[in-house]
Amino acid sequence: MTMRRSGSEPPAAFSVRGTRWLLIGIIALALTNFILVRYVDVGEGRHLSGQIVTAGEVKQAAARTALFGLPLIGFLLGTLISLLPYRKLPYRKKYLRFSLVLVLVLQTIMLLLALRNLLLW
Repeated sequence: MTMRRSGSEPPAAFSVRGTRWLLIGIIALALTNFILVRYVDVGEGRHLSGQIVTAGEVKQAAARTALFGLPLIGFLLGTLISLLPYRKLPYRKKYLRFSLVLVLVLQTIMLLLALRNLLLW
């Protein structure tokens, strides 16, 4: 026999405790990515205009991406994904949770790419 929740009660995945753990995971991954960026050997690059960019500038851009860019992208994508129907929850209840999960996924991908670069190159 299964117990059903009332329609107004949010699922356990949307609890404050779950959100707290997501935030802790995001902060840990962002700091890990920020530290790993210093050790990844990147070399020089070029701007779209053709101007040469030093390795230090590339590392600074990667650090800014880890701390600011990925959360911004996650929250922007969260606005779109929250429009999808999910357990008849209103938009504002889904937005924060979906956005945090997206930021966590993006930070994890960046971490895996940094580890690949450290270990294979």
